[in-house]
Amino acid sequence: MIFTKTIELDTNNMDDLNEIGEMMRSKFFGHYDPIKQIGKGLGCYSNFEFEDGIEEHLLKPDQYPDFLDFLKDCPAIKVVYGEHKEDDIRCWWFWEGDGFLMFELPHGTIIENCDCKKTTCWQYGGR
Repeated sequence: MIFTKTIELDTNNMDDLNEIGEMMRSKFFGHYDPIKQIGKGLGCYSNFEFEDGIEEHLLKPDQYPDFLDFLKDCPAIKVVYGEHKEDDIRCWWFWEGDGFLMFELPHGTIIENCDCKKTTCWQYGGR
């Protein structure tokens, strides 16, 4: 039996960034259930494959948005960008040992997780 639940997300009320961040992760990378251990998994760079319909781009340092300028001097780190065009949400991620995951929501708010092996490290971002 499969149940589907539609969740409405009010991004003007950002009280629970962990919940919002995990919803965005699920939208871009698929759902992971840690109890049943079903899904693509959480955290490791090998689990970061975008869902169908999300265009993936490996960015060159001169393509980094301003808030990722600090990475331009780190050639070993590769930044991956994806965009969910239907919902106008953007995603950046890179692996530097802990994993960094960032989403820009339609109204410009940026949330990030600097240790994306965890579901509880979401904060406002944009450095």
